[in-house]
Amino acid sequence: MEPRPYLEALRRRWWVALTAFVVTTAATPALVLPQPSVYEASGTLVIGPRYFDREESVEALEALSDGESISATYASIARSDLIRRRAVERFGTSVSASDLTVGAEVMIGTNVLSISVRGHEPEPVRAFAEAIAAETVAYVDELNDTYELKSLDPPQLTRQPVGSSKPLT
Repeated sequence: MEPRPYLEALRRRWWVALTAFVVTTAATPALVLPQPSVYEASGTLVIGPRYFDREESVEALEALSDGESISATYASIARSDLIRRRAVERFGTSVSASDLTVGAEVMIGTNVLSISVRGHEPEPVRAFAEAIAAETVAYVDELNDTYELKSLDPPQLTRQPVGSSKPLT
């Protein structure tokens, strides 16, 4: 395959290539710039035995490390509608919580639960993440279960918006 036929076609129809370039260059900023920035705040909670009896604590830790279902249950609790409603009550009505996305996952190979919140305004995102973490801990305490949640790292806001970079796009 020689490039000569392609260059010949491009020389004859240069206006098609130029039009496509101009349309693409104009459409990209028009589509990218209106998209709002997304901020994320995340914190961690540790899942551990509630009781201080040595034998019960050892058994509880073994059960926790052998099965992922206990940790996954706490992640589901953090993402639940009940916790979200309680967090909205604690959070107040300054920003619509429906614009905020809550995520919770167990960090693989650990007893650490990571809770994250994403939204378009940085400060409400951090405050709502704190409220979700606090309400999750409070709910688990109400269960009076074998395990409890304790705060490891309070929710911290990312310095830069997460997701795609507008200037790079």
